[in-house]
Amino acid sequence: MTAVVLAVLAAVWLSSPAGACIFGPWEGQVTPTSGRTTLEISAAVSPEPGNEISLGTQPGAFGTHAALPVRGGTVWTKSAFGTVNLGGAIVVRDDRSNRTVTLHSVVVSLLPNPSITADIAGSGPMTIFTLSLGPAPDNRVYRVGPHRLVIGSSVVRLSEAGAIALDKQLGTRAFSGGGLFGTLAASATVT
Repeated sequence: MTAVVLAVLAAVWLSSPAGACIFGPWEGQVTPTSGRTTLEISAAVSPEPGNEISLGTQPGAFGTHAALPVRGGTVWTKSAFGTVNLGGAIVVRDDRSNRTVTLHSVVVSLLPNPSITADIAGSGPMTIFTLSLGPAPDNRVYRVGPHRLVIGSSVVRLSEAGAIALDKQLGTRAFSGGGLFGTLAASATVT
């Protein structure tokens, strides 16, 4: 009997969606209720000569990172499909011209399409960044359990639409689709 149960559990594990993180024998939908997400800009982001790009929150000082509170969303524990909603806004600044662009209504999507969406200048939600969450299933940088969601340092790249929107709003030619932007990490309590 034990061998049959183990075989069934192994079959479920192997047939689960790519990248599934199972933290118990249960599949459930959890809501991130509190926590913090940090977007850090990479030193490799090198816009036009003499330009520097910095991040901040609104209101806040500018530097190499922006930290936003977790404010909700829905994530499935077994498959890690879902979204994490963030409060506040991310402000990207061209330090040379002092022009800024504000990303409102920021949402981090896990599987099936790891990305960060936001509203830029009333455009409505659009994918600004893509995320690399690591190869499935053992090396993924996120973990979902019955009480906590953790996203380790994940590579953030600009989407084509995100690069165009940032360049337009900042009046630069600093960004390109697929270009490295930085890293994202998050930790949240879930219910």
